[in-house]
Amino acid sequence: MRRQFTRCAIATALLITNGACWQLRAEEPLTVDEAINEALANHPAIKAGAARIDQARAAHDAVWEMYAPQLTAFGGLQRNEVSGSTITTASTGTGGTPTTIAQGFNQNDNRLMAGANVEEFLFDFGSFPAQRRSTDAAHRAQRNALETQRLDVALNVKRAYVGVLRVSRLVGYNRETVERRESRLAEITTATTSAKRSHDLLAANADLANAKLNLSRSESDYTNTEAKLLESIGQPTRLTRKLVDDVTLKPISLTLEQAIQRSLSVRPELDQAQATIDAEEARVEAIGASYLPRVSAFLGLSNLNGIGSSDLDRLTVFSGGISVAIPTSRLISGARLEQEQAAVAEAKARKLEVEQSIAIGVSRSYAALFEAVDRVRVTQDLAAKALASWNETQERYRRQKATILESTEAYGLLYGARVSFIDAAYDAKITEAELERAVGQNF
Repeated sequence: MRRQFTRCAIATALLITNGACWQLRAEEPLTVDEAINEALANHPAIKAGAARIDQARAAHDAVWEMYAPQLTAFGGLQRNEVSGSTITTASTGTGGTPTTIAQGFNQNDNRLMAGANVEEFLFDFGSFPAQRRSTDAAHRAQRNALETQRLDVALNVKRAYVGVLRVSRLVGYNRETVERRESRLAEITTATTSAKRSHDLLAANADLANAKLNLSRSESDYTNTEAKLLESIGQPTRLTRKLVDDVTLKPISLTLEQAIQRSLSVRPELDQAQATIDAEEARVEAIGASYLPRVSAFLGLSNLNGIGSSDLDRLTVFSGGISVAIPTSRLISGARLEQEQAAVAEAKARKLEVEQSIAIGVSRSYAALFEAVDRVRVTQDLAAKALASWNETQERYRRQKATILESTEAYGLLYGARVSFIDAAYDAKITEAELERAVGQNF
């Protein structure tokens, strides 16, 4: 099968040679690699992915903020009012009659109050390290997500690039067909008028009309495919450079099993899935540790000054120590922990799903490429036979041993065979790009 692949690739290279794209200025050709590099530099999806990486990195760095001291400052005016009475009992001499004296009092003062408290987190029995591991894994997942996005952007560029080449080739072929039909119509028009020639003239006009319709359709398709290429690159303006029209297929040295194993070792989706698992497992640890005490150190300073008629002297109070916060939420419910444990199970299942999807995708793309190669070989052979038949019919028509209908039918077969061959050759190139994307790297 590999020898067949190589022969077909060589034949394709010989028959589909370098050609100019329709309506493109003569400048330095734009290679597919240059188009991909431009897309990776300009495409909005890549820029969005890079922004998500920055967000994840910032979230990872922000975990350190819990070690920032918490400062609380306070101040204000305090007024105190005290009122009451005292009762004094006294006696005069031995056996004298006791005397009771009642005395009331009312006292008030104003105080200026100011101070500050500082609290510093010390440790929480593993919650902080677990949060750091979780955000670090989330950052790693976003980096792998960007690599996946880069592979998708590159594939879209290749598809659109080959699509423009295909339609450009069809535009050229349809234009050539229109010229042939116009030449045939002029030849018949100048011939001797007869019933047969009148019929031939009608058929030639119909053939020319169909050729022009095909040309118009292919030109419209070119506009659409060019727009897709520009969108895949992230370029808002029209193409101003030719494309390199080369559909030579690369030889494949990997067996299907080797291709699958390589994809499972290099695809960034799997690294992203594993990073997601690591992040979820770290969150489980963080939530579990959040049910344990949180230890902090605190330091306080407060100052009281009397104002007005107050007799209060200045009072300064320093305080400090260790505080321990003991959560009680675990006694009520463990729903948060159960929710995160379920998220871990889901992440692991998704990784298995990604592995299966990758293996199936490689198998399909591998088989599709060799099927595409066979299609190129078959359509190439059909186009060669159709060309020989049309040449033979043309020779017979010139000797007036074939009718215009036979000539038209022969060219119709040739046209269809060549279009099928063009489609097959460019489809094979797209299928090759899809296999490279499935494997995760170029051959």
